[in-house]
Amino acid sequence: VPATPPPDIDLETWRRSIDLIMAWEPDVLFLTHFGPHSDPDAHFQDLWRRTAAWARRAEELAAGPGSIEDQAREFMRQAALELTAVVGAAETEAYVNAGRFDFSFLGLRRYLSRAEGRGQRAEGRGQRAEGRGMIPEPGRTDDRT
Repeated sequence: VPATPPPDIDLETWRRSIDLIMAWEPDVLFLTHFGPHSDPDAHFQDLWRRTAAWARRAEELAAGPGSIEDQAREFMRQAALELTAVVGAAETEAYVNAGRFDFSFLGLRRYLSRAEGRGQRAEGRGQRAEGRGMIPEPGRTDDRT
């Protein structure tokens, strides 16, 4: 489950961090609260795919009708449906109670708004324009730092 709370989620920085970790070619990731994961590449590819999907969902909802509260509720509803399909209702309920998906929506909404305000350009950065904001491509970027 992507964690994208406000105020400081930055998808480009997160993408570069993932790329840096993968450049070390780790055999195992030790995930806080979840223990070891023996396939770091698969873990990060899945995490980034889901993060990009959540960012697109937040962008679409933010551009649509309704208040921020209505948009956040719809984001939470969609996230819970997606998670239930993977882990079942009981585990989804635990995630919903602990994870504050509404905060994830607000963090992504703020990030997308700030990215738009900075006038970021997609050319040459491994990113694509997605409506209002910038969402890094789910594949690795080449600008490792």
